[in-house]
Amino acid sequence: MQSYHYLAQVYDILQEEIDYVRWYKRFCRWLAEHDYKFNKILEIGAGTGNMTANFIADNIQVTALEPAEAMLQVLVEKFGQQKRTLNYFCGDIDSFQTANQYDAVVGFLDVLNYVPHADIKRFWQRVVKLTKPGGLIYFDMSTRYKLEQVIANHTFAEGFADFAYIWQNEYDSSTATLDFELTIFTETPDGNYQRHDEQHCQYAYTVADIIASLPAELRFIEALGNDFIPLADNDERVHLFIERL
Repeated sequence: MQSYHYLAQVYDILQEEIDYVRWYKRFCRWLAEHDYKFNKILEIGAGTGNMTANFIADNIQVTALEPAEAMLQVLVEKFGQQKRTLNYFCGDIDSFQTANQYDAVVGFLDVLNYVPHADIKRFWQRVVKLTKPGGLIYFDMSTRYKLEQVIANHTFAEGFADFAYIWQNEYDSSTATLDFELTIFTETPDGNYQRHDEQHCQYAYTVADIIASLPAELRFIEALGNDFIPLADNDERVHLFIERL
């Protein structure tokens, strides 16, 4: 079962509760407070482009990297004509080959949670090669608290006008891994529903885990909680700021 294939068709509807503009403004406020500016960025795991849109609106040149072809197709349908400010590539950070370095490398909405524990150090080494010295690296992730206490071993379901989903989760505390199966039912023209199944896996990290995984070329700046304020034990999202030395 391929992740983010059928999900791409309904992804934006499922994410409507996320205020991407507000998120972007908080991110930009942090940049201004810490005197970071950039003209060219690499966005890893760009998805359907909900955050990409904000960078394009600010005339920042974005290279959008997305491993799920169906997700990237939605992004291209939205912004494919923005050739002056947008490049896009279907693949992950390992398959992305370029001689370019970027002023910033960013990833929004759980990109790090999809990096296996065994691969996290290699992931950072790739980030090092893609970031200019002095450049900013930003990722957010769902906290271990969220995966262990909020989502773990729970089932969620919701119905919409022409589709519904069931989201079943199983968390293994010994490996800090969340496996979940997403079943999507989409309405067909004859009024019946077609079933689509996807399998996903996310990996839980603490801030300490991330700091310990960073190579010497990266300097950890700070971790902030849900709304870009000091991190609390029960926060479900953490924002990580790192500098390329």
